[in-house]
Amino acid sequence: MKDREVINDPVLAYRRKKAELAALGQGIKGSAKSEAILFVDLADSTTIKQKLAPEEWLDFIFGFIETIGEHAKKNKGSVVKSIGDEVMLSFDLVSDAEKFIEELLKDQDLNGKYRYKVAADYGEVYHFQFEQSLSLDPYGTAVDRCARIAKLA
Repeated sequence: MKDREVINDPVLAYRRKKAELAALGQGIKGSAKSEAILFVDLADSTTIKQKLAPEEWLDFIFGFIETIGEHAKKNKGSVVKSIGDEVMLSFDLVSDAEKFIEELLKDQDLNGKYRYKVAADYGEVYHFQFEQSLSLDPYGTAVDRCARIAKLA
């Protein structure tokens, strides 16, 4: 009988750790926040880059991103990040995201100068902050769907 090992302590430790992990999992699930996610992408930017000098196309793209950011701020949205000439935005309320889109459509200067596409979705997101200097970055099914919609637009 001396060759047999008593495993009571490891099993009890396993149970405690399992309960701790379950509590952590509930904390993660509870951190989800419903948000509207939008991607606004400048169309034909490759052609623009080929036709214009760097200082001109960079100014063009900068103006686009700046204008999108101003409209987002005015409508209680946040610029999450720009990915090339595409802007990722988040809004706490769908109604604010809708106002943002309506405002884009009414902006004659924006529509006279730029061609762009907008993709939108709503759902639960989780926020990561990969580095302290970076803003919160939403992740989740709504973000994934919105990115796919943007690619199809």
